[in-house]
Amino acid sequence: MIHAACVFNITTREQSIYLNGLPDGINIPTSPLLVFMGNAIIGNNPTFVPLEGTNVFQGYIDKLTVSRRPKSAYEILEEATLAARFPFDNTTILVDFGPNAVSANASSYSILTNGHSLQAIGFNGSMSYFQTWGFTQFIQKWSSTNGRNLYVNNIVVDSQPSTTTFAASGITPNYVTLANSLLGSGSCGVVAINSNNSFIGGVDDFRIYSRELSATDVCALYLG
Repeated sequence: MIHAACVFNITTREQSIYLNGLPDGINIPTSPLLVFMGNAIIGNNPTFVPLEGTNVFQGYIDKLTVSRRPKSAYEILEEATLAARFPFDNTTILVDFGPNAVSANASSYSILTNGHSLQAIGFNGSMSYFQTWGFTQFIQKWSSTNGRNLYVNNIVVDSQPSTTTFAASGITPNYVTLANSLLGSGSCGVVAINSNNSFIGGVDDFRIYSRELSATDVCALYLG
């Protein structure tokens, strides 16, 4: 799947194209943008003659959004790579506000009214969990180039650059579970992360990205 974005800044006349959140082309024309009132056509446009190639689009479009303002490069990167987001606010505890609308379930949780941003989900003991196919920020990022890094409140607390391979569970889909291990194991699989106790506390916001976050991204999320 490809995420494509086109941005036109009417003030600077800059035209930008982004593919999967990254800049792919920039142009500043000498003449102003010529537009007319009417319907926007996607696919075969018989009134348009391209300079090269054809004017027929063949494929699927899952989502189309039109904004009345030019979006920043950071906004486009966020939209292109955000895979899931659960803000854990009141009646939308199990609603994914990301682009994929992934399923989620939870048990024995409470709603905390004093979250970092609006409400938060509270885990109360050994029966509490959330699962999807003060305020403390935890970010763990991994890539085959830089290995694994764990951030707590914008500070790198653990780094394993040699961890450049990732072993999935071997089943489809892979699950992400918060608060408790539903397998009832005393530790996290075969790795040396002890998880003998249940997590008790609140989670205000949970996000999954399809890319490795940079240190600047982590800082922006922490300050935001």
